[in-house]
Amino acid sequence: MKKPLFIIGYMGVGKTRIGKKISTLLDAKFIDIDQKIEEQEGLSISKIFKTHGEAYFRDAESKFIKTFNFEDKCVISCGGGLPCHSDNLKIILEKSNSIYLSMDFEKINEKLKKAKNSRPMISHLNDIEFYEKNKTLFNKRLKHYKKANFELVVNDKWKENFLKDIYPKL
Repeated sequence: MKKPLFIIGYMGVGKTRIGKKISTLLDAKFIDIDQKIEEQEGLSISKIFKTHGEAYFRDAESKFIKTFNFEDKCVISCGGGLPCHSDNLKIILEKSNSIYLSMDFEKINEKLKKAKNSRPMISHLNDIEFYEKNKTLFNKRLKHYKKANFELVVNDKWKENFLKDIYPKL
């Protein structure tokens, strides 16, 4: 592993869970950007959204990317919106490797319904608004995710041997 590896994708696809597994398989440190921001702010992501708003949170994500030491050999889990704001994705693509965790939208929607209250972007929506907002946001972000160096489909169980295929390229 020559460069950091950023895990990107829509909310609910398992970026943190799979990122931790990948970091173990690569024997690399794991960093969750949302967790780092929570530690810096002393607030949960939900509270940051409620107290300061989405723009404040997106600025915190961008500040993390702009000050990150790209010499670190680690696996980094990004928030779902991070690659879609500012020049975050451009920086990630220039200085590291990235994997887009892709999942069918309907599967994502079902997963998010179960965890709706812990997601600040969608927690306040009724079922119809929830679906429409999710679908619109997913489609808007997809073009950014598709720019990742690699894509790993995680509809059911992801294949750990995927790493054996891409490892020489990391």
